[in-house]
Amino acid sequence: MLDGMGCNKRKLVSMIIPTYNGARFIRETLGSVFGQTRLPDHVIVVDDASSDGTADLVDQIAREAPIPLTVIRLRKNSGGPATPLNIGIDAAQADFIVLLDHDDVILPKNLALKEQTLCENDDVDFVFGDYESFSHEGPIPRSRAADVGGDAYALISESGGPVY
Repeated sequence: MLDGMGCNKRKLVSMIIPTYNGARFIRETLGSVFGQTRLPDHVIVVDDASSDGTADLVDQIAREAPIPLTVIRLRKNSGGPATPLNIGIDAAQADFIVLLDHDDVILPKNLALKEQTLCENDDVDFVFGDYESFSHEGPIPRSRAADVGGDAYALISESGGPVY
């Protein structure tokens, strides 16, 4: 979120990660967050009543995390990511909010580039990045946002400026 003041001072960034039975992926996801050239100021993992020990694993990771890491445990599964995302957003106290899925891995400059884009472009309200799907065997062909996003991606990406 932008407060309309530009970026004359360092902005606070919270990263929200909703999860349901994400124990298999969450360590790698959080590792990519902790490997950012610009670390977020706070990570909030909202566990949607996982039955695989995800919340306990995140609690363990939090003890050695280089930044504050909070786990919010939902008692009842909400049936989708919207409720955990909204709960995480409500809990965040930051100028910028970054959303990340529990099975995502982000490149080291991801957060720094997004923050720079928002700071340098007062008329930009949100930033999203392209993606590539992968498996243990490597990248999965034709999984970029431009390839599957259709009309919505085309509309968003036709801004006519240096940021698409």
